[in-house]
Amino acid sequence: MTINSLSIKLVFLVLITLVTRVIAFLQPQIIPLDGVLWVKMARLFSEGGYTGVAGSYFNLYPFLIFLVQKFLGDWELSGRIISLATGTLTVIPVFLLGRSLFDERIAWLSAIFYLTLPNFLEYDNQTLRDPLFWFLMAITLWLVWEGFQKNRPVLFGLASISAGLGALTRVEGFVLWVGLAFYTAFRKKEGISVRRRVWNLSLLALFFPMLLSLMLFSLKIDSSRKAFAFGEMTSFSFDFIKAHSREILKPRNPIDAMGEKAYNSLPNISKDSLELANRHRFPLAILDVIYKFVKSTNLLILLILLGFWKRKKEGFQSPDWFLSFIFAALFVMSVFYARQIYYFSTRHGLTLVLPVLFFAGHGLNFISEVASRRFRHLTGGYGKLRQYLPHLIAVFLVTAFLIQGVSSGSAEKLLQKEVGLWLKEKGFQGSVIMGPKRYSRLAFYADGRFMEMPGSWGEAIDRIQKEGVKIVVVNSCTIDQDCPGFSENWSNDRLLLLQGPEGRMEGCRIEIYKVY
Repeated sequence: MTINSLSIKLVFLVLITLVTRVIAFLQPQIIPLDGVLWVKMARLFSEGGYTGVAGSYFNLYPFLIFLVQKFLGDWELSGRIISLATGTLTVIPVFLLGRSLFDERIAWLSAIFYLTLPNFLEYDNQTLRDPLFWFLMAITLWLVWEGFQKNRPVLFGLASISAGLGALTRVEGFVLWVGLAFYTAFRKKEGISVRRRVWNLSLLALFFPMLLSLMLFSLKIDSSRKAFAFGEMTSFSFDFIKAHSREILKPRNPIDAMGEKAYNSLPNISKDSLELANRHRFPLAILDVIYKFVKSTNLLILLILLGFWKRKKEGFQSPDWFLSFIFAALFVMSVFYARQIYYFSTRHGLTLVLPVLFFAGHGLNFISEVASRRFRHLTGGYGKLRQYLPHLIAVFLVTAFLIQGVSSGSAEKLLQKEVGLWLKEKGFQGSVIMGPKRYSRLAFYADGRFMEMPGSWGEAIDRIQKEGVKIVVVNSCTIDQDCPGFSENWSNDRLLLLQGPEGRMEGCRIEIYKVY
């Protein structure tokens, strides 16, 4: 195969991947909760720092938002464009890795499944750091595998850069980096001397830290606020991991972390759930990770399991062990993550999908082989059906995935955006907005500051007066559970119901109150 023919195939894949993501990009969207945090960090960085952002650390993604926003002028759009670009380009290392691990057929099937999986489609056009991490992860896997196959140290040096940038994007990137370093050190490979192995390992483990150290040293000479903030950004990820290692190994009791007052206000079923989670951390974390992984694969899980079984039956080879090792390392990391924060989302599960995506192609090949053996006596139209059965299955899956992937978001989420923009248009820009926690994105679109509504009206009215709250937003169907006493007292406590957007969510509506 010539370089030109490979380039044509890659360009074709990028174009069809871009088309699918642009279609999803044009659907009505609302910024995810994490996206609000990344935009806030990017804004703080533009002011020369990011201190004061609780619960997280600055990483590569907000820095890129800061750079792109200089050209686009819109913070949310900048984050979405970065996700769109990196999510689209990820198809290149997916194809190249499948081609290098197995063959061209597996490469094509893996790339097609990647570009149509609905959750990849959904998250690749949102203000999230995950598409950037998936891009860096796929590049790193391909570079390390190619480095071994071709015995080229320069590829390990490049892998160090992509792995390091991945570690500055998500903590899973650090785990992947360490895991690949172990793989490089201990994997048996003929034709690679001990000296070359040590050299490869040194490049993979140390090349990016050396570049980063030189950059940080040069930034110390620059006394500007931007240089100081960038220096903090690039070093904080590693400081964060080191400082929280004990907490990761021994997480806090969720009841103690919540506080006695908040715990006592919960219904009994919620208290029982917290106590169950505290007593059985690991089993629940493992089940949650498995569930979110299966959910992330969608219908493709059937082909992945068939493909894994096929390869296992035939006898695992180096590519299979490589993918299985990466999956195992990420799975262990995911269990610790779920055990630590009691939450594991579908997009976290997608990280686990990437290394096993290639087994789906083998699963389709297995179906083709079985159909050929079992129905070889069929002729005519039935014979052609047997021949094209794998193609029909692939078309069915791709069609089902695309239909799911381009569907719009929920009505309530989209109404939040509409209400936020309406408040901004009506002159409430910059106001303090109070409401249930799920409405925090509403304040983002109003350019306001969000304050979570307390669990009782007495506490709420006290905070409204102390914090200068101007707008209160509630759900007409759940307000009695969100804040008992609100419905009976709002009219007597200086609140005025405004006539905002009329969108409804299953018979409910978002009510907007002005504090006067």
